[in-house]
Amino acid sequence: MQTLKTFVADHGLTMEAEYAESNPNMVSDEAWSRAATHYLCTLRNAEGQTMAVPFSMGPALTEEPSIETVLDTLASDASSVADSPDWLDWAEEMGFDAERGAKGLREARETHGQIVKQSDELKALVGDEAFEALLYNTERL
Repeated sequence: MQTLKTFVADHGLTMEAEYAESNPNMVSDEAWSRAATHYLCTLRNAEGQTMAVPFSMGPALTEEPSIETVLDTLASDASSVADSPDWLDWAEEMGFDAERGAKGLREARETHGQIVKQSDELKALVGDEAFEALLYNTERL
Protein backbone atom coordinates (compact mmCIF):
# COMPACT_ATOMS: atom_id res chain seq x y z
CA MET A 1 0.00 0.00 0.00
CA GLN A 2 1.46 3.35 -1.04
CA THR A 3 0.67 6.90 0.03
CA LEU A 4 -0.85 9.47 -2.29
CA LYS A 5 2.34 11.53 -1.98
CA THR A 6 4.35 8.55 -3.26
CA PHE A 7 1.87 7.93 -6.07
CA VAL A 8 2.13 11.57 -7.19
CA ALA A 9 5.95 11.50 -7.15
CA ASP A 10 6.23 8.10 -8.86
CA HIS A 11 4.00 9.24 -11.72
CA GLY A 12 5.39 12.75 -12.11
CA LEU A 13 2.04 14.41 -11.50
CA THR A 14 1.57 18.11 -10.82
CA MET A 15 -1.49 20.30 -10.38
CA GLU A 16 -2.51 23.92 -10.69
CA ALA A 17 -5.66 25.15 -8.93
CA GLU A 18 -7.45 28.29 -10.07
CA TYR A 19 -10.33 29.92 -8.22
CA ALA A 20 -13.69 29.51 -10.00
CA GLU A 21 -17.04 31.20 -9.41
CA SER A 22 -18.92 27.89 -9.42
CA ASN A 23 -18.68 24.18 -10.10
CA PRO A 24 -20.60 23.20 -13.24
CA ASN A 25 -21.03 19.68 -11.87
CA MET A 26 -22.96 20.84 -8.80
CA VAL A 27 -26.54 21.93 -8.27
CA SER A 28 -25.96 25.64 -7.74
CA ASP A 29 -29.17 26.32 -5.84
CA GLU A 30 -28.19 24.18 -2.86
CA ALA A 31 -26.90 26.00 0.23
CA TRP A 32 -23.65 24.01 0.40
CA SER A 33 -22.80 24.82 -3.21
CA ARG A 34 -23.42 28.54 -2.66
CA ALA A 35 -21.18 28.58 0.43
CA ALA A 36 -18.39 26.39 -1.00
CA THR A 37 -15.17 27.58 -2.57
CA HIS A 38 -14.77 26.34 -6.13
CA TYR A 39 -11.64 25.67 -8.18
CA LEU A 40 -10.66 24.45 -11.59
CA CYS A 41 -7.81 22.02 -10.99
CA THR A 42 -5.55 21.03 -13.87
CA LEU A 43 -3.62 17.81 -13.36
CA ARG A 44 -0.55 17.26 -15.54
CA ASN A 45 1.49 14.09 -16.06
CA ALA A 46 5.21 13.85 -16.85
CA GLU A 47 4.48 13.77 -20.61
CA GLY A 48 2.56 17.05 -20.43
CA GLN A 49 -0.94 15.59 -20.85
CA THR A 50 -3.56 17.39 -18.77
CA MET A 51 -6.91 16.81 -17.17
CA ALA A 52 -9.07 19.67 -15.89
CA VAL A 53 -11.51 18.94 -13.10
CA PRO A 54 -13.87 21.27 -11.22
CA PHE A 55 -13.34 20.84 -7.48
CA SER A 56 -15.22 22.33 -4.53
CA MET A 57 -14.48 22.56 -0.83
CA GLY A 58 -16.56 23.65 2.14
CA PRO A 59 -16.31 27.24 3.34
CA ALA A 60 -14.25 26.32 6.41
CA LEU A 61 -11.39 25.12 4.16
CA THR A 62 -9.52 28.26 3.17
CA GLU A 63 -6.44 26.91 1.38
CA GLU A 64 -6.33 25.71 -2.23
CA PRO A 65 -6.84 21.97 -2.62
CA SER A 66 -3.71 19.82 -2.77
CA ILE A 67 -3.07 17.35 -5.56
CA GLU A 68 -3.41 14.56 -3.00
CA THR A 69 -6.87 15.80 -1.96
CA VAL A 70 -8.06 16.04 -5.56
CA LEU A 71 -6.66 12.60 -6.49
CA ASP A 72 -8.17 11.06 -3.36
CA THR A 73 -11.58 12.43 -4.28
CA LEU A 74 -11.29 11.32 -7.91
CA ALA A 75 -10.16 7.84 -6.81
CA SER A 76 -13.01 7.52 -4.33
CA ASP A 77 -15.54 8.56 -6.96
CA ALA A 78 -13.98 6.29 -9.59
CA SER A 79 -14.05 3.25 -7.33
CA SER A 80 -17.72 3.90 -6.55
CA VAL A 81 -18.72 3.64 -10.23
CA ALA A 82 -16.28 0.76 -10.88
CA ASP A 83 -17.95 -1.19 -8.08
CA SER A 84 -21.42 -0.26 -9.33
CA PRO A 85 -21.38 0.50 -13.08
CA ASP A 86 -25.17 0.64 -13.42
CA TRP A 87 -26.20 4.21 -12.59
CA LEU A 88 -29.44 3.19 -10.89
CA ASP A 89 -27.70 0.67 -8.61
CA TRP A 90 -25.01 3.29 -7.94
CA ALA A 91 -27.64 5.91 -7.06
CA GLU A 92 -29.27 3.55 -4.57
CA GLU A 93 -25.91 2.70 -2.98
CA MET A 94 -24.98 6.40 -2.75
CA GLY A 95 -28.29 7.23 -1.08
CA PHE A 96 -29.82 9.46 -3.73
CA ASP A 97 -33.22 10.50 -2.51
CA ALA A 98 -35.85 8.48 -4.36
CA GLU A 99 -38.57 10.75 -2.96
CA ARG A 100 -37.30 13.56 -5.19
CA GLY A 101 -38.73 11.58 -8.11
CA ALA A 102 -37.60 12.26 -11.67
CA LYS A 103 -35.43 15.23 -10.63
CA GLY A 104 -33.48 13.10 -8.16
CA LEU A 105 -33.06 10.30 -10.70
CA ARG A 106 -31.93 12.76 -13.37
CA GLU A 107 -29.35 14.26 -10.99
CA ALA A 108 -28.14 10.77 -10.05
CA ARG A 109 -27.75 9.75 -13.68
CA GLU A 110 -25.90 12.97 -14.54
CA THR A 111 -23.60 12.60 -11.53
CA HIS A 112 -22.84 8.97 -12.37
CA GLY A 113 -22.10 9.93 -15.98
CA GLN A 114 -19.79 12.75 -14.90
CA ILE A 115 -17.86 10.43 -12.58
CA VAL A 116 -17.48 7.86 -15.37
CA LYS A 117 -16.18 10.61 -17.70
CA GLN A 118 -13.70 11.90 -15.12
CA SER A 119 -12.59 8.35 -14.34
CA ASP A 120 -11.88 7.70 -18.03
CA GLU A 121 -9.91 10.96 -18.24
CA LEU A 122 -7.91 10.07 -15.12
CA LYS A 123 -7.16 6.61 -16.49
CA ALA A 124 -5.95 8.19 -19.76
CA LEU A 125 -3.76 10.60 -17.78
CA VAL A 126 -2.01 8.03 -15.57
CA GLY A 127 -2.42 4.76 -17.52
CA ASP A 128 -4.39 1.62 -16.74
CA GLU A 129 -1.95 0.08 -14.26
CA ALA A 130 -1.45 3.30 -12.27
CA PHE A 131 -5.19 3.93 -12.28
CA GLU A 132 -5.83 0.53 -10.68
CA ALA A 133 -3.04 1.17 -8.17
CA LEU A 134 -4.55 4.55 -7.28
CA LEU A 135 -7.98 3.07 -6.70
CA TYR A 136 -7.06 -0.10 -4.86
CA ASN A 137 -3.46 0.08 -3.60
CA THR A 138 -3.12 3.66 -2.42
CA GLU A 139 -4.04 4.88 1.05
CA ARG A 140 -7.05 7.19 1.23
CA LEU A 141 -6.79 10.46 3.11
